Amino acid sequence: MAHEPQSESARIVRWLIRKNPAYLLSAALMAVGARLYLAGSNEAAGDIVVILTTLGILQVYELAVTGVVVLLHRTRRSPEDQPSLLLVATLFWSGPLAAAMEMTAVDVQLGLYVAIGACVIALGEMHGVQRLMGLRLSIPARVVGVASVLLPAGAPTLLRSHVSSEGIHALLLYGLWWLLAIISLIGLGVWRANGRDACGVGRSRRSVGLRGETMWLLAVLGATVLHLVGMDHAFYCDAALFYASPLIVAAALLGFTYPARTGVERAISVGVCGVLPGVAILLTVLPAGRHVPMYLLPVWLRDPTLAVSVVAAVVWWIGFLKHRHALFLHAGSAACAVALLCAVSMTGVPDVAHEAIREGRLHSQTAAAIALYLAGGYFAATACWFRSRNGAMVAIGIQFIATTTWLLGRSSADTFVMGLSAGWGLIAVYYIAVRRPGVALMIFAFALLTLATWGHDFNEDLAWYARSNAVVMVAAIYVIARVERQPRPWIHGAIAAAAHLLFYGGRLIGASSSPPALIVVCGSFLLLVIGALISWHKMPLLGQRSTPSTPSHDIGVEKRQV
Repeated sequence: MAHEPQSESARIVRWLIRKNPAYLLSAALMAVGARLYLAGSNEAAGDIVVILTTLGILQVYELAVTGVVVLLHRTRRSPEDQPSLLLVATLFWSGPLAAAMEMTAVDVQLGLYVAIGACVIALGEMHGVQRLMGLRLSIPARVVGVASVLLPAGAPTLLRSHVSSEGIHALLLYGLWWLLAIISLIGLGVWRANGRDACGVGRSRRSVGLRGETMWLLAVLGATVLHLVGMDHAFYCDAALFYASPLIVAAALLGFTYPARTGVERAISVGVCGVLPGVAILLTVLPAGRHVPMYLLPVWLRDPTLAVSVVAAVVWWIGFLKHRHALFLHAGSAACAVALLCAVSMTGVPDVAHEAIREGRLHSQTAAAIALYLAGGYFAATACWFRSRNGAMVAIGIQFIATTTWLLGRSSADTFVMGLSAGWGLIAVYYIAVRRPGVALMIFAFALLTLATWGHDFNEDLAWYARSNAVVMVAAIYVIARVERQPRPWIHGAIAAAAHLLFYGGRLIGASSSPPALIVVCGSFLLLVIGALISWHKMPLLGQRSTPSTPSHDIGVEKRQV
């Protein structure tokens, strides 16, 4: 009997049965319902009865989810549904702590008791599910799970006890974000513990594995993040967006060191994590709350941009060491430069520099040129170290911009110096930074130097400088040929010397009182040089055109016969 095609509704029903999204939808509805209970109306807000009712509902739902996942595992029913159900259970193990937080906002002592009870139940369920299902988590994963329950349990009491202080509770919340970032770094131990998971060596049959423990970390850390956001609204901490910057940078470090097994997975994680530290630094540009006393923090935390930039620089450099992307190296160096500028700004030096610029003791063009020269020197050093053509080109471009910024409009020789800077910089790239350069780059460099030399030879003040540059250019090519032991620079030097001789010969003939006579005299000297060269290389030239039995060989044979 032929198989009849299924209708569209039958396909949808089959997909719903196979994927079974009811657990995730149930969790979403429970979260929304709990939120409506706690803040649904003005009369219910702050009511202890409403808070206790919400706490009881969340606790019953948490026990129900845990019971369903254990029952399915014991009866070996629908093993494909157990991961999503276990994820819901992980998220709601700390769910009752949200009601405990609301209770703390109303009554500190009662809220502490409720938080302790919810914390004990959550830890007991966490341990019981792992034992009943026979799941084996690594020690770092267990530590992260326990810390993610203890942090939202004890933090509300700490914040509520300082809510009367002017902005102190906001600083404590900022510190809690740093503490959560440190807790998340324990995930590095999870990667290490699952390092042999890809090879299947040393892992128990009941072991959760790398992917399972990764989902575990995402669930418990994500639930803690939601609790910290809720604390900001519950205790009016007036938190800024940069509070989450430490956790974002920590997530980037975890992503850089994540032992991904496939190329696509690794490329995606590395690409996303390369952007996260920059996002964290950008968030620090936004100001803190109006009443947050940031001056009470330690010096290294007082400026969020300084602290986050230092950590981001370290993370980017670790990403460079792990994945060998030069962009991460440069991004880390840029973050280090930002941190240095922030540190200098705290010393009062910028005010002195601004005063010097305003009084004319320091030109703004000079300050900008110095900064560009430093950046160009950094790129030049890294290009020479890694033999990078792109890095060398960037360094030459930056130093040319620096020279232009420094000299433009401040000297009559500004175009001459800029041409020499660009030409000699390209020659440095051609013969020093890059081992296999392109011919087009060399031709362009010599064209710049030649144009700068010939164009300023008509200026009486710069004529001798231009002619000296022509001599130095030819001599430098010969020195490079001697040091590098390459045949090509000799040819380039000969071409440059011939071009300069023709140019200056034409200039001399044009300035002479009798140009025809001078042309004849120059032709005489040229023929004399050609004749001398032919005489010097006559034997090799004849040897290239003669037969194997050369006249010198015949004379030698006759002498031996005699």
